[in-house]
Amino acid sequence: MKRAATIALIGGGIFSLLMIPNHANADSRHFGTFRNNSAARQEIRGDFREIAKDRAELRKDTRELFRDRADLRRDFRRGASAAEIAAKRAEIRQDLSEIASDRREIRGDYTELHRDLHQYDYRYPYGRYNDYGRYNSWDNRYGWWNPWYRR
Repeated sequence: MKRAATIALIGGGIFSLLMIPNHANADSRHFGTFRNNSAARQEIRGDFREIAKDRAELRKDTRELFRDRADLRRDFRRGASAAEIAAKRAEIRQDLSEIASDRREIRGDYTELHRDLHQYDYRYPYGRYNDYGRYNSWDNRYGWWNPWYRR
């Protein structure tokens, strides 16, 4: 009888060790979080690189627009022909359409970035942004009006 009870107790102990998970140990190192997910980090870094590249292209196109507008003013002052002025105006229209497309690309890149941030459950540091990634003035803890915030 003693042997049967011992075997039953040992079997029950092994069963309980295998079947009852220890949530404290499973969550203590945050294996499913953003920090330990290299694919998520890589994708989000790629989104930031894409945004930086598109913003550089927008700056380049904006400089080109200002240069073309200055050329048009110069052509007006020197009395250029109507064909030259029409060509410069066409260039300016093309520059404006390129700027609009660059802005659409940047907006799409930010949408993709925020989708990835939410997909991988990344939180902005210090909680200063709301769920859409925009600055949220209600979360702003700086200032004399919030007595609970001490820096």
